[in-house]
Amino acid sequence: MHNIEFTAIGISNSGIEFFSWDWNYNANDGFKPEILHDKDGKQIQKFKAGTHCVAVKVIDNDGLENIAII
Repeated sequence: MHNIEFTAIGISNSGIEFFSWDWNYNANDGFKPEILHDKDGKQIQKFKAGTHCVAVKVIDNDGLENIAII
């Protein structure tokens, strides 16, 4: 197992409300976050060796959102 540190950055004129993280993102299943209200955009997660698909959603104070897939 390896600790991987993730940092998300969002820019919005209204400010960022929070980030959500899905450590096992699958496009067929949709976004299913395990971390719901991350105010800082920084997480450390343990992963076994292999390929992983991680998604982070940013939501601003106006309710607009965007997802980045890593």
